[in-house]
Order: sequence, then C-alpha cells, then structure tokens
Amino acid sequence: MLEHFRKKQKAVIYVIVFVFVIGMAIGGISGLFNNKPRYVGKIDGKEIDLKEFRQNYQSEVQSWAADEANKDKELDEATEKRLMNQTWDRFMARILFDKQLKKYNVKINKDIIIDRLKNDPPDDIKGLPQFQTDGVYDYNKLAAMLAENEQFAASIEAYMNQTLPYNILEDKIKAEVVVTEDTVRVEYVEDNTRVSGKVIDFNSLDIKDIEITDEELATYYNDNKEDFKRDPYVKAKYIRVDVSAPSAEDYGVVEAKISDILKQIREGADFAEMAKKFSQDDSNKDKGGDLGYFGRRKMVKEFEAVAFELKQGDISDPVKTQFGWHLIQKMGQRKDDKGKDEVWARHILLKVEASPESKDKIIESLYEFPTLVKKLGFDTAADTLGFEARETSEMRDNSTYVPGIGNKEEVLAFIKKGKKNKVSDVYVDDNDKFYYVYMVNEKKGQHYQELEKATGGIKNKLERQKKIDLAFAEAQKFVKDNEPKDYLSKAKVMELKMVDAESINAKASITGLGMITDLNKAMLVTKAGEWTEIVKTDRGVYLAKANVQTLPDMAKFETEKDELIKTTLEREQNKRYSEWWKELKDNAKIIDNREAFGFK
Repeated sequence: MLEHFRKKQKAVIYVIVFVFVIGMAIGGISGLFNNKPRYVGKIDGKEIDLKEFRQNYQSEVQSWAADEANKDKELDEATEKRLMNQTWDRFMARILFDKQLKKYNVKINKDIIIDRLKNDPPDDIKGLPQFQTDGVYDYNKLAAMLAENEQFAASIEAYMNQTLPYNILEDKIKAEVVVTEDTVRVEYVEDNTRVSGKVIDFNSLDIKDIEITDEELATYYNDNKEDFKRDPYVKAKYIRVDVSAPSAEDYGVVEAKISDILKQIREGADFAEMAKKFSQDDSNKDKGGDLGYFGRRKMVKEFEAVAFELKQGDISDPVKTQFGWHLIQKMGQRKDDKGKDEVWARHILLKVEASPESKDKIIESLYEFPTLVKKLGFDTAADTLGFEARETSEMRDNSTYVPGIGNKEEVLAFIKKGKKNKVSDVYVDDNDKFYYVYMVNEKKGQHYQELEKATGGIKNKLERQKKIDLAFAEAQKFVKDNEPKDYLSKAKVMELKMVDAESINAKASITGLGMITDLNKAMLVTKAGEWTEIVKTDRGVYLAKANVQTLPDMAKFETEKDELIKTTLEREQNKRYSEWWKELKDNAKIIDNREAFGFK
C-alpha cells in the first residue's frame, strides 16, 4: 500500500530541506533508472530490471544506515533480508498502482500541487520548523522558499509529482465509502446495549459412544461433494545430504584418539590436565573441563544419561553425541533449591569433522544416485547408498517454496514443470553444504479428495452434530421437566457447566465459552429476570438467564455523533483500502526471480 512509499517520504523531505536550507549540493538523482533486458522479477507483465533493483536496494540500505536509530547497529542478515523485501514490495506497489492511476484517471499539474501544499500538505513538510509560525504550519514560509530558490522548488515539485498521484488514488478509493448517521446510530446501539446473566452449557453433558456408520459418511460426502474439491498439486521425493557431516569412519578415527586419552587417565594421568591439553571445548578446557553443576535437560540426552548414572569420581567410557566424543567424570551431586537433582561434572571433548575423503565419497555417491534411481527406484536407490528418502507435502500452483528444501526457485520450477518420475541432477545449495536430488513423485489435476482421506474430518463433524442434537434433546427435556426458578439448582445437581456472562454486547466473548453471536443476541432481547429460549448453534446448546440489562445513552450519542461518524468513516475507509490493495495483489501475476540473482 502507500505505506511502502510513505516510509521514505520523511527521509526524502529532510534530505530536500537539508540540501537547500543548509546549502549543500546533491547529485546523481537523474539517471537512477536504467532498464536492461535481464529482469529480477515481473509483475503483471512489467519487468523489474536487475540494475534498477540493485540501485533501489542500495538506496534502501543507505537510508537505513543514515537513520540515527541505527548508527551503532551492524547490517546483519535479517536486516538485509527485510530491506530486500521492502525494496521488492515497493516495486510491486509502484507497478500495480501505476496501472490503477490510469484506470482512475489520476493526473496532476502545478495548480493541484500548490493547492495540496497550501491546504493539505504532507505531514513531513507540515511538521518542519522551517515552515511553521508559533508551531503551526505556515504555507507562506514554504511559498517564500519556493519563490527564492528554483532548485528547491524543482525538488519539491519532483517529490510531489512522485507521491501526490498515489495520495490522490488513495483518496479516490476511500471516497467510495459512505457512512451515514443512521449507520453509526445502529452500531452505537449495538455496542452499548449490554446484558449480564448466567448461561447453562448443555455441551458439558457426558455424551459418549457416538457411532457414525459408513453409510452416513458416504451420504455426507456425496451431499457435500463440492466441499472436497481440491486444486491441482504435485509432490516430490528427495534426498537432502549434508556433505559436511562426519561419516562412521570419521567417528571411528576420533574414537580411537579419545580411547587412548582414557587409557592414559586410567594409567594415572590427571583428568584436568588432559582436558587442558586435548579438549576441544574452548568454553571450559582451561578450567580442566569443569562444567559446574547442571540439572536435567541442560545437556544433550546421551551426555546427561551417563553423567547422572556415574558414581562420584568415576570416569565414563567414550560417549558419542552430536558434538563428538566425550569423556565424563562425575565430581558430585546435590539437590537444588526446588529439590531437583543436579550433577557436577567435567569432560574432555574431541570434535568429529568430516574428512576430505568422506566428503569426496559422499559426493561421488550423490552423483551416482540419479542413474541408480532409474534402475532401482528412488527408495531402493537411497537405501542402497545410505541416504534417507523423504517426500514433500502437496505443492499447489501458488506454492513459493519446496517443503523440506526451502525457497529454491530452480527446484520449485523443476518439480512443477517436470513429468512424473523425472529425476533431477544433483542440486547444491549456495554454501556447498547441502546436496539434493529430487524426483517428481505425484501429479494431480483438479480433483475431489477421496472419501477415505476425508473420512476423519467428516466423522468429526457428524459426531459433533450428533452430540449437539443429543444435547438439544436433553435441553428440551430439562425445560419440560423443570420450572424456570429451579433451572440453576437443577443444573448444579446435573453437574452442568454454568458460566457468568458479564456486561456483554452483540459482539462480546463470554469467558469460558467464547463469542457465540446467537447466544448473545438471545440474551440481549430477553427481559431482565427471564430465561431465553433454548439456543442451538453449530457450536453447542445453551440456556441463559438475563439478570441485568443496560440500554445505550442516546443523549450521549447526540453529543458524540459527529466524532463517531468521523471515526467510523476513517475505520471503514481504511478497511476498504486494505481490501482493495489485497485484492490487487492477489490478482496480480508475479514472477519472482530474486533468488537467481542472489537477492534472497
């Protein structure tokens, strides 16, 4: 939305004023956009040029760095990604809005600009001290500077030419909303008509053993077939191999080294000195491997299990964890202030890393894998080479990432466009850590979900409905067999759930029940001291007593109605504008090639 543009307005205005009030020169503005045939994205047929995108991203970074709030911050990866997405969003908004400017015939000229500067200037101009008298915006001061400095005038005109069309477009969209006094009055009455009372919840009846037959499942499925229509999808099988992960042989080599250290300790070498000499845990090696006291679930489970089982003073055999091989010596045990066990231990860690030979062996197997898949099938080929075969969940036409693999455009394109059982080449991620091979496993056009797959959801719905029907029958019997004055005492005997409804209106939630519109409405139209009819909803069955009713103060409404109309109009305009923008984005045809150029 226009927020994409407004985020920069304040910075732009300050730059313009600073340049011409302080007297500095600025250059390099013209020629910022330079279209090339290569594009980083395409939105509704409009290409986003690589050079243009890069320049705008750099501008985004510079704006971030110039912000006083960021002066002591580093541009980390998360911030880079956020600024990259802001750049993309701004391009998308600009392209989509430009089409709408034509559709709504939005045009501006100098007279329109001057009128806007005079009567409804941007907040960032209006708020500058240079253009205020006694703290109030003074157009005459701005006009004087515009008349005295041609360059300043040209910059302000360029700025208004850039932003004003979008402000006018927003005004046009919001102008579609009409709020009348009657509309506001109805809402005021609804919000301020309140009731307090007591609710009996018949869903708390102990109803069990609901039986749903196969015939009922099939009938519901056939009667509601359109509810089970599903969009086309594709699924893939894949292997994801971390070539930096050590092999069994790598673990074996390090195990032999730590076994030798253990032998030396058992022959008399000092554990702490050996830790200082050999341990690769830099956080405690200089302390002889001392970890201090720790409780359960503070260490990885393999380490913890051994540390707690050892006798005081004993040293473990080599312990294998994700970090490597450990020797653990238990120094003591105690209870913490909550009575839970804590262990004092020290350890020696030898890390295990993949050897060049291991990496080469895995990579060699990976490049054999696609050929082997064609002979043996994906699962068997993976098992033969020691890889784990995985399967993605369903991917639709609008999917933007591959489950289990991530936001990889190249992989996604292959899977979406590939024929069933087509196997990819080896795909390597950007840091050469993970290698992938994937195969299109299942493709299906628009279809109906099979009854077998839908059974669980249907069964839950039918069980819920049957419980509501039984609860409704019990509620009818309850009302028939009891006098209203006895409802609460009888409900207590039956151990039914009873809830206090405190000062609720039509849109309020009742603590313990949530928002049940039909129940609220029933209570609101019931006289104080009386009970509602039985309220049956798709969420349950209720009976409620209205104890205290509060009616709206219409005299107060008359004094506040102008402000209420203004507030309601603003709310509804913003809602309309948000809906319009969402619809615009949802209907746009977007091709995002940022990742191919290293922009993700």
